[in-house]
Amino acid sequence: MKETKIVINEMINEIIHPEISLNSNKHSSPSLDNSIKKVIMMCNYNSNLHLLSYKHFSALDKYYANLLIIISMLSGFIELINYNLKISTTIYLIIGIFNIMLGMMFNKYKDLNLNIDAQKHYEFHNYFEKIKIKVEMNNSIKRSDAFLFKNIECFLKHTNTEIELLYVTRPSIPSKILNKYDINKAEIILKNKNQVSYSKKKSKLFDINKSFNFLEIEVSDEDLKEYNYFMDNIKQKNIEKIKIKNDNIIHFKI
Repeated sequence: MKETKIVINEMINEIIHPEISLNSNKHSSPSLDNSIKKVIMMCNYNSNLHLLSYKHFSALDKYYANLLIIISMLSGFIELINYNLKISTTIYLIIGIFNIMLGMMFNKYKDLNLNIDAQKHYEFHNYFEKIKIKVEMNNSIKRSDAFLFKNIECFLKHTNTEIELLYVTRPSIPSKILNKYDINKAEIILKNKNQVSYSKKKSKLFDINKSFNFLEIEVSDEDLKEYNYFMDNIKQKNIEKIKIKNDNIIHFKI
């Protein structure tokens, strides 16, 4: 019972009355503005990572499913042709062994759970998008009666807790995506003939392997460079996809 009372009291202290919010949010400090920018950047970064992971697993699932279906159909056609033309009894044995192997491949495909992994990444993409929208919305109404927290600091503290929980529970990003966008990629430098320097680049803001308090960290120039590189890459790929789609439509019309 004591723990419940503490939680309720904490919520009462952080949920605001309109007049408190108006007084406490008259001026927004640069540090608060930076914190808001950081969480928006982080949500952009992570939502896109999970969206890319969703597309990656969806494509793999579709590829393996179609491949197994085509192989199964070919096996059935060969068996049907052999049954009608009586080519060889050995073919029945070969097809039987092949069908056993095909069954093992289907079981392996099911064990991969590619569609489940894809769905998980899509859910986390949505979680980060929702947090981003919520931060942008609350930042815009922080001086109005609609703002539900005592002040923006309390809101950011709650947001940080949400993000930390997502970092702890989210699925792993596929190594193919990480390598493609040079995220936390190992750097090997040959200093001389006998010495090799090995270091793994770790971004403070975008480290995908741990949770952290984004309110306490500083965004370095390297972090910003990594963020802009990642977002520009995604933007460019989306533009290229639109161009290809438009070209296909134009050729189809011609």
